[in-house]
Amino acid sequence: MPKIKWTAEAVSDLKSLEKVFAKRIVNKITWFGDNFANLNLEMLSNELNYLYKVRVGNHRVVYSLHDDILQIEWIGHRKDVYKKNKK
Repeated sequence: MPKIKWTAEAVSDLKSLEKVFAKRIVNKITWFGDNFANLNLEMLSNELNYLYKVRVGNHRVVYSLHDDILQIEWIGHRKDVYKKNKK
């Protein structure tokens, strides 16, 4: 099971959501960490191909993997989450 770390941006994103959505996301990330070894990971494409996503309703959690650390990078609505950190 990987250790889960949250970036400041991800924490800020989570706090900006309604509590019901934030709770769903936290529950999903906890479940995701507990079941990590049995999951098929979804990698992003193009210039974000070093990142992965997990779907939670209409929201997406974007994360990266570093050895045994799953780092939550940012969270957003599906319509614009991938544009958020494109540079």
